[in-house]
Amino acid sequence: MMPAFTRPSSALLLIGGIGLLSPFAGAVEIRAYDPLRHDRFVDFPSDLTSNSNFYLAEEDWSGFGWCVQDTRKHFTLISPKHFVGARHFRPAIGQEIRFVNRQGVAKTYTVAARHDILNDEEPAVFSDLFVGELAEIVGPEDEVSIVPFLNLPAEADYVGQAIVASGRNSRAGEGTIATIEDFGGESGSVLNVNRGLTFLYVEPGTGGDECRLVDGDSGGPSAVLEDKGFALVGTHSAIAEESESGTTTQTNFDVFAPHYLAGIDAVLAEDGYSVKRSNESQPNLALSLAESADPVLSSDGVDYVVTISNAFEGEIARNLHITLTCDAGANFASYESSEEGWIFVQEGETLTALRGTLESEASTSLTVTLNLPDEPEGAVTLSVNLQADGSETLATSESTEVMQSYQSWAAGLSSVDLLADPDGDGVNNQLEYALGTNGGRAEENGPLAVSFSGNAIFLGYSQRAFAVELGAELVLESSPDLLNWTKVTETSMTVVPLNYQLETVTVERPVSEREFFRLRLETAAAN
Repeated sequence: MMPAFTRPSSALLLIGGIGLLSPFAGAVEIRAYDPLRHDRFVDFPSDLTSNSNFYLAEEDWSGFGWCVQDTRKHFTLISPKHFVGARHFRPAIGQEIRFVNRQGVAKTYTVAARHDILNDEEPAVFSDLFVGELAEIVGPEDEVSIVPFLNLPAEADYVGQAIVASGRNSRAGEGTIATIEDFGGESGSVLNVNRGLTFLYVEPGTGGDECRLVDGDSGGPSAVLEDKGFALVGTHSAIAEESESGTTTQTNFDVFAPHYLAGIDAVLAEDGYSVKRSNESQPNLALSLAESADPVLSSDGVDYVVTISNAFEGEIARNLHITLTCDAGANFASYESSEEGWIFVQEGETLTALRGTLESEASTSLTVTLNLPDEPEGAVTLSVNLQADGSETLATSESTEVMQSYQSWAAGLSSVDLLADPDGDGVNNQLEYALGTNGGRAEENGPLAVSFSGNAIFLGYSQRAFAVELGAELVLESSPDLLNWTKVTETSMTVVPLNYQLETVTVERPVSEREFFRLRLETAAAN
């Protein structure tokens, strides 16, 4: 028999499929039930083809699913990783939850954990609402919608709201919220006190789409249909019936989901989420990105600081989702946040940062470090996108010039010492690196090319791009006697990019009777 406990005027019964009701009582019972009108699918659960005659077929039902191993148990998806239902009718860990997405394709996920949501008693004990956690992420590509909670200013505002109720056979009917009240908790009850909503079903009565809950409906949703779609208000829990003067009234009890938002949010925050509200706040978010240096050596890596601020007073930002993407060849070496609450997920060249909420007039920052390619072929760019409930998508990016480091350049040489000359061409490693030549292959000509045209002398050499900015400058000097050297300044100089890493320098000056030239490397520290 189904456990029951006494209520002042009726018996309150769980509807979790324990078997008290008659065997022929299937799913949500609708006054003028017509499978063509009220069934979501052609033949649930064997045929999940959408019923085109379903009177709510145009609405998005993708966020309402069920347990594969016990199809009576229905649940509502409230984040990319979480769902809610009745605690007394939960799925087991390892069982599967199935949704049919917006394209009519079944998507199946595994139950990884279950979290009790506490009620308001002192000391607090669990309510009949639980949060389930999936092993997988329900991503945008799955096309399964997150169902928001209806969030109205006060409990009284929910009374009188028309609801759509669905249950074990994925059929749907209607009701009207009659009260917001406590239920459960009486002596001998198997339910603790819950904050609940009620909707009534009266016999005899009218209204062909009106429904009542029956055995096996526990955990199914009651939702308000707004212009933008369904908004969850309750999960089915229990029923009570009373008769008087030939009229029978069944009171259907749902756990009033909005009452438990704080507790649910606390669970979701552990994975970087918050419950989506149907009446979204509109935070004033700002996004900025700063780099630690530009240009940088490939061996040094580069730090970026991402700052997010919420300027509006009183408007909490929810479900912050930051996507950071770096160029091919670079990768994320490390990442950290300025405060707790951020969850990081890295997949290849993309890093995702999730946070449930950001309070009004608050800011937070992330610091990410990139490993850079050993032989860069261009600037490395970090792109950042920020999404949050009620906010437009914000985007920014920063490009950093990267020069191959000495360590990377010398990696294949027989000797990596700065003053070594492994190829025996008279030019040491440090100078060959600055020139951009191959330290393992002897050059036939010297590093300085000389040519004449008329009364002009042309001196050419190669150098690394960004060398001056990084403190390693090749300086052209002249001398009349090989003893006294001065920097060549009063000249015409042309710099032409050879590739991303190198550039050629050509210096033109008048021919003198006698003059010697040399290249000298000025460096603050060995690179």
